[in-house]
Amino acid sequence: MIQVIENGVLGTQTPYIYQKSCHTKPPRGYTPFFINHLGRHGARYLTKVTNLEKIITTLEEAEGQGQLTLQGRTLIIPLKKLFTLESGNEGLLTCSGYTMEAGIASRMYQNYPEVFGRRVEAVSTYVERTKQSMEAFLMALGAYTDARCFRYRSNGKVDPILRFFDINEAYLAYKENGNWKKRLTQYEKRQTISEKVLKKIFKVAYLTNIESPEEWVKDLYKIYANQFDVGTCTTIGQFFTEEDLCYLWENENVRQYLLKGPSNVGQVLPTNIAFPLLMDFIYTSEEAIRTRKYSAYLRFAHAETIIPFAGLLRLLGFFNQTDSMGQVAVLWQDYLVSPMAANLQWIFYAHPTCKTILVKILYNESEVHLPLRWIEGPYYDYQVLRSFYLKQLYSMHLNWELPLVEMLKKYTILNKLQ
Repeated sequence: MIQVIENGVLGTQTPYIYQKSCHTKPPRGYTPFFINHLGRHGARYLTKVTNLEKIITTLEEAEGQGQLTLQGRTLIIPLKKLFTLESGNEGLLTCSGYTMEAGIASRMYQNYPEVFGRRVEAVSTYVERTKQSMEAFLMALGAYTDARCFRYRSNGKVDPILRFFDINEAYLAYKENGNWKKRLTQYEKRQTISEKVLKKIFKVAYLTNIESPEEWVKDLYKIYANQFDVGTCTTIGQFFTEEDLCYLWENENVRQYLLKGPSNVGQVLPTNIAFPLLMDFIYTSEEAIRTRKYSAYLRFAHAETIIPFAGLLRLLGFFNQTDSMGQVAVLWQDYLVSPMAANLQWIFYAHPTCKTILVKILYNESEVHLPLRWIEGPYYDYQVLRSFYLKQLYSMHLNWELPLVEMLKKYTILNKLQ
């Protein structure tokens, strides 16, 4: 299973596996005092089981007609067992999802114990799995530091900071009718594997009964990927070669890139609409620096939140752009940007005599870099970082006179979206 995960063919359903890395020591005299955090929810069950149910129904119908291959007949029982696990748990955190969040929280404290002892603010979206992720994180953190310092809440359905993708009108129009759909369809046609996969499951005479072979195989692939988050292992993998899985992942990776990432097709609208979250990061950082009353600010959201935000931040490796869909897999990988429990941390450092505040950025608990002048290694002068992001915000020509929700709702880029 580890090999499959490391190959990256599971996309954004990739379980979070902590990769221990060496962290650069801060400049002499600097100690951490605040962490500003964004995390994706941990591993979850399928958000809906209807496609799994349809696949099982198709298999049973084919079996009743004697139209399953010997290999295909081995698929029914494992999928039924998986359906039993998934049904009633749609979209909720799995056991491994809880473990992922608890692990990140524990390592946060162990790596930066000096930070804690003051107030910890935590917020999630209204969706249950992000609430569960926040609960798991705080429960683990509470084993190390006084939980009476914790303040937590969940936002409502109108959430410009963590669910900006639900509000912006230009993005909703792009998501529904944008040229990205045509580009993705064209890219998918470079190859077809559906008939090859289906012939392993069904006898040839039955193949004409499959209304949309490509979608059927795609749904089977998504179920295959999700089983690793559930913590089980079925026989689905035998129906895909490594090349099949790479093809299916590359398609999904392009979809994520076009819809949520920094693609030229989207003209950075999908990333720019994360501006309320950037504003919130700056505001909460300023408040923590000014008052020194806060240990951490924790946010729990979705892939649709962290993928655009990573692009908006211009993190090196997360904002690569290309017009060639065939190059996307080389330049941008969704399983690195947003595996389950993906997380971003701004670690703030202060010096007893120097007024300069330093900040280091961790992505999935590893140091990452910005296109900025650095102090030492991954450490940046916070004022330089702040100016860099404020310049980005001002370049968007936001209507600052509007309330935040309206500002987000009406924001668009100057060029007409394709």
